Amino acid sequence: EISDTEAVRIKPRERSKLNWDDKLTIEINGDRPQCAAIRIEPDQRVPTLFLTGNSTVVDQDEEPWASWGQMIPRFFDAEVCFANYAESGECADTFIRAGRLKKALSQMKPGDYMFMEFGHNDQKHPHLQAYNGYPENLRRFIAEIRAKKALPILATPIARNVWTEQNGKLTYNDLLHDHAQACIALGKELNVPVLDLHQAAMEDIIRLGRDASKAYYHQ
Repeated sequence: EISDTEAVRIKPRERSKLNWDDKLTIEINGDRPQCAAIRIEPDQRVPTLFLTGNSTVVDQDEEPWASWGQMIPRFFDAEVCFANYAESGECADTFIRAGRLKKALSQMKPGDYMFMEFGHNDQKHPHLQAYNGYPENLRRFIAEIRAKKALPILATPIARNVWTEQNGKLTYNDLLHDHAQACIALGKELNVPVLDLHQAAMEDIIRLGRDASKAYYHQ
């Protein structure tokens, strides 16, 4: 549990974000935004789905940046609550060391869920490769989530849109294959559900091709 004397080690760029200003900010938009009334009260019946990960999950502040983490609530009704703790640039390792996991766990109740999607930034560090530090850090997530009597759910990293062109022919480069496979293997070993976002994204990239896929990757 995170204590009153502890704090999440946020990044300088986060200091001006709404996530950390100790206020509740509500945005109402659409073609004809309207609001008659707002009432806020706690509802302990509703399970919370905690989201952890990197820039592919975080609530992006500026358009056209977006992530699956900030879009997924629209597919659920008021019987589910989402709490997005993801942050750009995070590995599973740095997420733990910054106190982000501890902060999320401090808000978790039995019956809640935590989704974990890491790999993009882990891949950049020799000690966080697919078959050493990366799965070991996810093991810690899973153990601590289960200790709270909540349910862990793994997600493989979203595929990158990276291609090689040679002799006029484009070939897709699956740079996150090993991390995705390590995530799937860990899920099987520990009996944790796995959302294979990597495979789904890769199939779309290959179907659309490099140039058409750029629309989804802000390239």
